Amino acid sequence: MSTSRSAVPAGRALLLVGTLLATLTTAPYVKAWLEPPRGHRFLGFFFQIEDVYNYLTYVQQAEDGALLFVNKAAGPDQRPVLVNVEWLLVGRLSSLIGRQPALAYRIVGVVAIFALLGGTLALLRRTGVPPGHTTAALLLVAFGAGLGGLRYLWLGPPPWRSLDLISGLFPFVAALVNPHFVVGSALLCWALLAFLDGRNARALLLGSLLGLARPYDLALLVALRGLGVCLSEPPRAWIRALWPLLGFAPVLAYNLWVFYLSSGFRIFSDVRYVPPPLVDMAVALGPAVALAAFGLFRGPGDPAARAHVVAWAGVGVALAVFRPIAISLQFLVCIGVPLFVLGARGLSRAAPLIRRLVGGPVVSWVLATLLAIGLCSTSMVALWIVFHPNPRWFVPQERYDVALELRRTCRPGQRVLAPPDIGLYAGALSSCSPLVAHPGASDYERRAASLERFYGPASASERRLFLADEKIDHVVVPGDPGPDPVEWLEAGSGFSRVSRVAGPRGVLSVYSRLPGTGPPAP
Repeated sequence: MSTSRSAVPAGRALLLVGTLLATLTTAPYVKAWLEPPRGHRFLGFFFQIEDVYNYLTYVQQAEDGALLFVNKAAGPDQRPVLVNVEWLLVGRLSSLIGRQPALAYRIVGVVAIFALLGGTLALLRRTGVPPGHTTAALLLVAFGAGLGGLRYLWLGPPPWRSLDLISGLFPFVAALVNPHFVVGSALLCWALLAFLDGRNARALLLGSLLGLARPYDLALLVALRGLGVCLSEPPRAWIRALWPLLGFAPVLAYNLWVFYLSSGFRIFSDVRYVPPPLVDMAVALGPAVALAAFGLFRGPGDPAARAHVVAWAGVGVALAVFRPIAISLQFLVCIGVPLFVLGARGLSRAAPLIRRLVGGPVVSWVLATLLAIGLCSTSMVALWIVFHPNPRWFVPQERYDVALELRRTCRPGQRVLAPPDIGLYAGALSSCSPLVAHPGASDYERRAASLERFYGPASASERRLFLADEKIDHVVVPGDPGPDPVEWLEAGSGFSRVSRVAGPRGVLSVYSRLPGTGPPAP
């Protein structure tokens, strides 16, 4: 079973598993795009809509040719300071295919799937998984997860209690709902392999790209490289092996400046995250951690590679248990890769012993099938969920179309006032910055309360002054108040209707400030 004669060639295994993973995680998108519920529009993503549409605000800037990005949620008068190579790539690709950011992200995500599985395959071989077990091991990494899917089927909502079902802890769900996670994990994996091969220059290049795509993963790379060296090298060799990490200092310093000191992005460091309960983390990660324990033994494979995979898994488990910082969950993206690499290593060594103990191939086949069903259950539940319509990712047509109308009207630096969901779409699809969009913004509650009053009991005079105070250039209102929105903003407001969108759920009108009419003096 473990001989090279019965082994599937590595390239064929990667093509087989990668194609299967890419097909299964792309099929729901094709169905959703082609068969939305009547009168609705598919948003292009599942689950983490607010976060992914926040990514698209930067993709939109790249579509317009920007190299440095602003944070649209932080308000006007910002200097562009953010570099993100992933969003730059997606934006340029989107501009080439007719400004289709969701489709561009899907294409990049599929490429990232093969990159991540290619890196995983290299780790499997280097840690001692026999060639005859490579395909099964790669399938385990690609489709394995925890028990969150079964928990969801048994207990139901809220879905956030099933962490491996809605987050990127494991590759399948990451590939299904958030390509950003897959891109970061692929770069991390290949940077780690470059260090193991002694190719420090390549590792620094890949790690720097990682730091300019998903900064959390660069910090994780530095931590696991440091721990991996300490586990695999004698103390006298530590300085020689670790000094290349200093090459990441410029990128790390840049990220610290952007996210903690710059006016446009430091609001992200003020967000307060509530860590998930430990019991939920145990349900999500417990099976993979238990399986990984079987791969901790000494034996075949590169000791340095094994030590670094153990370090990756160990750092992740420590963050999951002790949660020293509020954003610990961000560092656990695709933690299933090292856990299942170790698990596959252990299973490959234990398979002959298990067959002898259980008394024959039939019983061992049954046990392997039950194990596979349990470990793959979350992935299959996630797939089942996204194949069914949900208002989270199917929205009334007119609410999306009005954001497309703003794409035609908006100019960089201008602000739009709209209901939060439309503001989210407008920020991702147009040059405008929405006043209210992502609920994670530091002053979201204050802005949302102001917005509720604007669309509720406020008088026309109050609305007009509010638009002036917030420097609003475009406003979306329900219905069709006519060319001049007197009933909404008083006569002489300086706003005029520029578009009107009708749909099954009603009418929405867009009003823009006329050229040469600035906000009235207070």
